[in-house]
Amino acid sequence: MEIHPVFFTTLKCSFLVALCSINAHGSGNFDYQYLGVQFEQSALRNDRRNDCRGAVTNGRQSLNQMREVGERNFRAGYLSAADYLWGVQALDTWSQHLSLENCTTASGQNLKFFECLSDGTNHIALCARRFHPSF
Repeated sequence: MEIHPVFFTTLKCSFLVALCSINAHGSGNFDYQYLGVQFEQSALRNDRRNDCRGAVTNGRQSLNQMREVGERNFRAGYLSAADYLWGVQALDTWSQHLSLENCTTASGQNLKFFECLSDGTNHIALCARRFHPSF
């Protein structure tokens, strides 16, 4: 995200007392480039947090659907009690890793996994198979 420098020329230090005191360097001149970087980093964190909310929601919905299908298959006699319990435990483990904190701090394959999940049309099984997160 690029922030146009003209935007910052309209800012006055009197409105940004806290930021000016942080980065005025004792000269009374405000460092607009520093402010731009801070706004950009903040926007990226907010974008990522919003993507992560979607990823976590999508992942949990996928897990809930898998639980429901597993329960129906167990009740219909297609799964043994042992297989059903193993599946429930596996889904619970995955559910523990689907958190906003894990997503916002993810890197490498875990980041790719959460990015995949942020697309609401993707299923957790597809994303896990494709990116092999290390939870």
